[in-house]
Amino acid sequence: MASRYPDRALTFLPGWDSVMALQFENLVLNNSAQVTEALGLSAVDVLKAAPYFQTATQERRGGQVDLLIQERFGSLFVCEIKFTRGELGQEVITAMAGKLESLKVPRSMSLRPVLVHCGDVSEAVVQSRFFAHIVPFERFLTENAS
Repeated sequence: MASRYPDRALTFLPGWDSVMALQFENLVLNNSAQVTEALGLSAVDVLKAAPYFQTATQERRGGQVDLLIQERFGSLFVCEIKFTRGELGQEVITAMAGKLESLKVPRSMSLRPVLVHCGDVSEAVVQSRFFAHIVPFERFLTENAS
């Protein structure tokens, strides 16, 4: 019996990258405890860790944060979760800078940008020192991960 679908790698299906990006984001969110640990945070210091949506008003722009981690000492870790088959470049800095600018938080809180990624990050992004932390999620997927 002949197949109804031609032999193709799944990666060539339309929308594959978008589907994988959403699945990767879900994987990270369901393992946010490992992310907080990678940031050097103790579980008792984390007040909240979840996606965040800010609705637009006349005074502020709307926005979305993939994972926002609030710790008890006044820091907000604004996490951008990125999956790519290529290399993440300066565009990830531009996107994060826009998110940080639009977030309205009390003056007593500090914002710390974090990149959680699967794929390669350009040397320019690393050298910019824009992100407080760059977390390669692949390190949690190895056999020796604890």
